[in-house]
Amino acid sequence: MNIKATLTLVGGLMLSGCQSTSTPEWALNPTVDTNMSLYAVGHGGTLKNAKRSAMSQMNEKLWTQVESSGYVRQVVRDVNGDENYRTQSDTVVDVKTAPLVLSGVSYNRSEQRDGIYYVEAVISRENIIHQLKQELTTIDENAKNELINFKHSDPLIWWLNNRDIENDKQNLLTRKAMLLAASNGSENNIPSDNVIELERQVNKIKNSLLFSVNAEKSDAWMRNFIENHLSEKNIATVNSSSSRNAFSHQIVLTTHWRKSKIGEAYISTVIAKLALKNKNGKTVASSEVIATGNSITNFTRAKESASRHFSAQISDQGLWHFLGVI
Repeated sequence: MNIKATLTLVGGLMLSGCQSTSTPEWALNPTVDTNMSLYAVGHGGTLKNAKRSAMSQMNEKLWTQVESSGYVRQVVRDVNGDENYRTQSDTVVDVKTAPLVLSGVSYNRSEQRDGIYYVEAVISRENIIHQLKQELTTIDENAKNELINFKHSDPLIWWLNNRDIENDKQNLLTRKAMLLAASNGSENNIPSDNVIELERQVNKIKNSLLFSVNAEKSDAWMRNFIENHLSEKNIATVNSSSSRNAFSHQIVLTTHWRKSKIGEAYISTVIAKLALKNKNGKTVASSEVIATGNSITNFTRAKESASRHFSAQISDQGLWHFLGVI
């Protein structure tokens, strides 16, 4: 072995020895979990970051228990029902999308070594179980309230407010699986029927949405662009001449066009007003937008350019913001 390699090895051993002695013994050998409590060690450049690291480790511990025990399958089957279970996947529960912020955590050890903070966190399983039960109850109660609100809401507005129901269901599945892990597999009769019913109702309303776009023939480009944006949202449209019973909502487009010519450029500007109405003709939302376009050919091409600018604004703002719904 040459001198350079020898010095490198010795230096590495010295660094390794220095690192091992600078870390507290209790951090190198963490307290073992018991049937009563969970423990986790964290470190960081600040005390706050060390505590955050310990909390992350505690979440990972819970999820290691969840994933190694088969609780995910059990929760998915219980929530969705046996008839739907075969279509479900374990990946429906993902710790990265719904981490648990634990309350009641205490830090019984804290030490700083060479600019690094080390902490040991501990929480009782009883605290975890209590928190999870509370959160599960809240999730289901919120779903119940949304189902009640449906009776007094416009279907589109209600659907938009609840279209992220999958996130609520994700939180439900996450916490149910964690609860089983924290309870060592003991059954807990926490309700989830309202979340499942809300998911079913949200999907039903989405499938019932049918739009009509009412515009002058001269505004065909703009009407087509609106219909295209609705199609991108998987919302069907019908002819504007259809009876009100044939659609759930109608977008009424009225425009005021201005033309000018500067040098060789033809310029068209439109002030467009949009009113979103339900099938009974009641205005649900409204908005106004200005779009402009130009061409060196003629006003027809300038008008098409302005219509494309109109469409671009829908893309930039998002359809529902553009219409003034949200």
